[in-house]
Amino acid sequence: MNRQQNSKSEQVRLQLLDSIRSGKFKEGECIPSDNELTAYTRTSRATVREAVSKLVSAGYLERIQGKGTFIRKLNPDSSDKLIGLLAIDLLNLREKNPFLEEILMGIHSRILKDGKSVFISVLQKEEDFKEKLKHGLLPDSFNGGVILTDNLAAKENVAALRAHGISCVSIGHPSNCHDVPYVDADHFAGGYMAVEHLVGLGHKNIAIIDRSYPHALSAEDRRRGILKAMKDMQLNQQLELFKECRTPDTEGGYEAMKEILKSGIKFSAVIIYGDRTLPGAMQAMKEHGLKTPEDVSVIACMGYSRLYEELEFIPTAILQPLREMGACAAGMLAAYDFSGENKVFRPYLTKGSSCAQAIKNIN
Repeated sequence: MNRQQNSKSEQVRLQLLDSIRSGKFKEGECIPSDNELTAYTRTSRATVREAVSKLVSAGYLERIQGKGTFIRKLNPDSSDKLIGLLAIDLLNLREKNPFLEEILMGIHSRILKDGKSVFISVLQKEEDFKEKLKHGLLPDSFNGGVILTDNLAAKENVAALRAHGISCVSIGHPSNCHDVPYVDADHFAGGYMAVEHLVGLGHKNIAIIDRSYPHALSAEDRRRGILKAMKDMQLNQQLELFKECRTPDTEGGYEAMKEILKSGIKFSAVIIYGDRTLPGAMQAMKEHGLKTPEDVSVIACMGYSRLYEELEFIPTAILQPLREMGACAAGMLAAYDFSGENKVFRPYLTKGSSCAQAIKNIN
């Protein structure tokens, strides 16, 4: 067991959860006061409050302003529960979205054995979610809980779902909601692994193309990993070789690479975020007379394990374990049992044909 599981607040959380499940604390009733819980658990008020906050986040308890904290009705263990997967179709890919495909496969692998079902709702923008909630379309449908992706795990969205008694799990670390459980990939490790692999091949001048649209926490973590690896491996960090793509698609990758090439600074490798960004960057290099991997080695960073139909090869890539993430999120909802911890999965490296040993005269 890890340190958090052994902490006093975690022990109190489990003790209170056992009291809820056993019926000692009954559904719909207000829980005892902080002083009473302190005596009941033989711990401090701070420990009790932390444990209660975890149970509120997990959906077992509900705070009602001016009245107290109440025990919510638990989801019955039935097979007719429908889990919702909500996402924003940022690239207008609809059913061809590789991110959602992988997540959905993971969800299915977890819930089908329980006889439960999943329904996916792909929205064009976050405002569509608010509109559906306003007209009561979501609560009656997703009675088994909701898995939120992209930026849908915003504080107001989570609060609106919980007001209808719907539990939430986020895939991706929410940027403005700190009390919703989430699963994510270790983006810091992904960025670090990409640099580490290229340096192992002898590359020293590495260009970076990353995303700039909102989803700040994953992008920040990835950049911290990249910069930390460069520092650890004593590489020269040149700002001209670090570009953000204006849109996370082929056109965005093309424009970002053109800007890097205009700098005139030589590089022997490039780390490119996203499956959709990669073909555009590759096209810009081709027009510039650069071949892969003869002239430039390429790593796709934090991809989705999908075949690259627009390329002539399968690139070396740092892949997110999206199926495992989807299965984990579905398991949390299906069992209605949150461990009090967020789950972060380590990405993995797959070697394609886009990386080669560095040519010394380039570096």
